[in-house]
Amino acid sequence: MIRAAGYAKINLYLEVVGLLPDGYHRLESVMQTLALHDLVTVAPAKELSLEWNWADPITQGATWAVGPAMDDLAVEIPTDARNLAWKAAEALREFAGVSAGARISISKAIPAAAGLAGGSADAAATLVALNQLWQLQLPFSQLLELGATLGADVPFCLAGGCQLCTHRGDQLSPLSVTPDWYVLLLKPPLTLATKAVYQTLDQMSETQGELRSVEPMVEALAQRNLTQTGQTVFNRLEAASFALAPTLKQWKGKLGEAARQAVEGEDFALLMSGSGPTLFALFPNQAQAHRAARLLEPELVGELAGGQILVTGLGRRGAGIL
Repeated sequence: MIRAAGYAKINLYLEVVGLLPDGYHRLESVMQTLALHDLVTVAPAKELSLEWNWADPITQGATWAVGPAMDDLAVEIPTDARNLAWKAAEALREFAGVSAGARISISKAIPAAAGLAGGSADAAATLVALNQLWQLQLPFSQLLELGATLGADVPFCLAGGCQLCTHRGDQLSPLSVTPDWYVLLLKPPLTLATKAVYQTLDQMSETQGELRSVEPMVEALAQRNLTQTGQTVFNRLEAASFALAPTLKQWKGKLGEAARQAVEGEDFALLMSGSGPTLFALFPNQAQAHRAARLLEPELVGELAGGQILVTGLGRRGAGIL
């Protein structure tokens, strides 16, 4: 039996710089690993099978967790070939030319369909775990190539840390050493289809203004400067997601107000991750992140009821054996 961790991510910067010949959007993004993670356990079996359960986030990288019990959330996560972890197992088996099976068990703490790469993290952890279980000894470079065929975020979830991600988001360039900051994640009780977000963005493209440069963000992170980071965080998809789900703007306002009160004049950063709907705030320390979570919790009523609040640290590694 082999156990591996797959880590959540946030986008500190995301710009859509054009279209690729295959029709996918060409991206320029800065992704950052979080300490929050799912656990993937694989065991020998004749055939492939997959099961999953919700875990207590506090046991898997979170330092604060409030909101509805994960089991109460109406989230469908398939346990067959539609699951990205299953697809990863099949792809690895075909690539390596083996016929082995495996029993895959996933303990999930990363919210699903949230813009946090939970499915990609599970796929990355599955590749790493099965590479060892099946004694394939494939080099990391080949796992990266295989991961890119599964999804744009899988290579990053394998590599982890802080990376500049280009092309579809699957071409990686390591950036600075991860600062010791904390992040408050606010997951509203809604889902957004990534395809719909990009379609809406395309319809809004004439009103989006000039392309942003990633260089100020890269410089801010290199200096571990939260003031500059807060000034340079950017997500081109945010306006499209807000157009599809107008209450997201209200959620962001509530998160921003809680963050401002928590830092008492100090700096923080505020943004939506990926195509949403998760919003996040970056803080210089855990105490301020917890203070913001405490202030935000009473706001989760009425239209904002059902949201999840998680606090976790920034991570330095990608999917790996435990």
